Amino acid sequence: FYTKLDHRISNINYHHSFKKNVDTFDYWGGKKYKFYTNSLGFKDSFNRQINKKNGFDNRIIIIGDSLTEGIGFEYKDTFVGLLDKKNFTNDIQILNAGVASQSPIIYFKKIKHLIEIEKVEFDELIIFFTGFPPIKALDPS
Repeated sequence: FYTKLDHRISNINYHHSFKKNVDTFDYWGGKKYKFYTNSLGFKDSFNRQINKKNGFDNRIIIIGDSLTEGIGFEYKDTFVGLLDKKNFTNDIQILNAGVASQSPIIYFKKIKHLIEIEKVEFDELIIFFTGFPPIKALDPS
């Protein structure tokens, strides 16, 4: 059903990711939507160069799976894109590192790679854990 999605790539360091600087269309179910990534390979509103040195008052990286990626939606309609749009002062940079089907061990490896190898500076990391069944509370009786 899906056409060739060569912007979704394997990654030797943390299993799978997005190709850098993509300007294409993505598909989810029967929906086709515009898809961009930036120079870090993060879903974004357009192709842009992300300076690895943090030149903002605050840089926030948000990581998670398909919910964080916003699969099926253009960046502007994802929750990360909506947060980014509400950034009225423009002194905060919000980056979406979410990719469908990633998991906590992949988040760890990806962030470790960004810090130690890519030397990307950031101030805050927000991790969204989704897709896990709720933990049942133990009955104390």
